[in-house]
Amino acid sequence: RRRRPLSTTSNRSNALCVCLSIRTVLRHPNHRPQGGLLRRLTIRRASFVQGKAIKEICRDLRLSRKTVRKVLRSEGTAFTSERSVQPQPKLGPFTDELDRLLNANAARSSRERVTLMRIFEELRGFGYEGGYDAVRLYAPSWRRREGTGTAAAFVLTSPPKCPHS
Repeated sequence: RRRRPLSTTSNRSNALCVCLSIRTVLRHPNHRPQGGLLRRLTIRRASFVQGKAIKEICRDLRLSRKTVRKVLRSEGTAFTSERSVQPQPKLGPFTDELDRLLNANAARSSRERVTLMRIFEELRGFGYEGGYDAVRLYAPSWRRREGTGTAAAFVLTSPPKCPHS
């Protein structure tokens, strides 16, 4: 197999950056790279450090050329694509009922509260046909929306007057 030499300075600097980012990621004690990040690091290392051609990387890692090109053209090692609004086609019509169930559950004492699974089962009784995961993912957003975050407290603004003076 032919290997492409690292001849240009930009390739050398890219190779150095890739090596440093791989070492940083792999040596960090609290972080182990997940599948996507590890794959991107592997692609960048194969191209910039080992000098492999795109076709060779595709064969070795069983990836499409489009994916490999996308990783190599990107500056960083992470792609982010987050939705601005999460669609809820099945849960949408039942959000009012779910809000009512969550409010009723929050009003109960801690010993009487039920789990989200029980709330999900009650929602199924109202005709909901979606999955538990949608209910589980909806609950934290409801908690942030409904929760006040701090408890009500009486704050003394001036010192009390002494009755003896």
